[in-house]
Amino acid sequence: MNSVGYLKHLEAVHKNAPIARNVDILFREERVGDLEFLRLYQDCIEKSGTPVSGWKTFRRAQRALNLARYFDHSLSVEGERAECGLFADFSALLLARVAKMRDPAFDG
Repeated sequence: MNSVGYLKHLEAVHKNAPIARNVDILFREERVGDLEFLRLYQDCIEKSGTPVSGWKTFRRAQRALNLARYFDHSLSVEGERAECGLFADFSALLLARVAKMRDPAFDG
């Protein structure tokens, strides 16, 4: 099976899976500082218009959680930070929300 066929297969397999329910189970109690991660993640996905394929949902959420926590920790280290996203600004929005949580004066 070529890569296009494999991606179509993954989409078909996950099409009717209760993905939202499973994401809720996995991430509903996760936090980044004072923020509820799942609410933060879903809001940033929606506001940025970032599409997430069913089969990528869990990996995307886990990577976002890792990024947000790592970035939050980095805010205690002196120096500048840069986010170099490539697509729909999801990561930039996510990190801006974490920065604002730590510094209400942050204006992005």
